[in-house]
Amino acid sequence: MLGFARMCSPSVPDLYSCTRQLTFVNSRVFEYIGVPLESLRGNGWLEYVHPDDRTAAIDNWMRSVMTGAPLENQFRLRRADGVYRWFYVPGLLRRTSDGQPTQCNSEAF
Repeated sequence: MLGFARMCSPSVPDLYSCTRQLTFVNSRVFEYIGVPLESLRGNGWLEYVHPDDRTAAIDNWMRSVMTGAPLENQFRLRRADGVYRWFYVPGLLRRTSDGQPTQCNSEAF
C-alpha cells in the first residue's frame, strides 16, 4: 500500500526504519532537508527533527514496536533553510510470522 502511495505521490517524503536506523529515503527528503544520504544514515536523521520533539518521536516509535500499534507520530522537521515545519508521520510496521518487527514504512505529510 505505501509503495503504491509512493509511486503516486513522489512529493511525499518517505522514511524507512525498523530500528530507528534510516534505511531508505526518497529524493523529496534530500530536497527538503538539503543534505546527502550519508548525513541521514543510521540515526543521523534525528539531527533534523526539532530537539523538543526527538524524545516523543522515539517514544512513539518504540511504543509501536513494543505493542504492535500503528505508528502515529508528529514532529517538526528542519528544512534546508533552517525553518522547522510540522509533519504528521504515520507508519506501518511489518512483522515476521513470530511477531518480530522487520521494517517500518512511514511517510511524512
